[in-house]
Amino acid sequence: MKKALIAFLAFAFLALFPVLAFANDNIASPVHGDGFAQLKMTDDQKAKMISLKTQMLELKKQIIQQNLKDGTITKEQAQKIEAKIDARLQELKSGNLGPSHRNHSRKDHHQ
Repeated sequence: MKKALIAFLAFAFLALFPVLAFANDNIASPVHGDGFAQLKMTDDQKAKMISLKTQMLELKKQIIQQNLKDGTITKEQAQKIEAKIDARLQELKSGNLGPSHRNHSRKDHHQ
């Protein structure tokens, strides 16, 4: 049984390795220093993305307010989260679609 499992895993690795290596070599999108690929968008696509992200952030603010009302979070927690959301909304209004806000929020969660 162990030999069959080892043989299967070895075969699967050998079969997938060239595919993964080939796929990795053929990534043609430029990458920022933060490791995220830079997408090429038309102005219409960018406006649509900004609109969708803005709607999502506004919904998050509604959820925060509901959590505050339910007593799940404190007023101070709600204010801190909403301040981050508002900062991200400002970034979006200035045309910044980048994921930089996520890096800051992850650091804050681990402190």
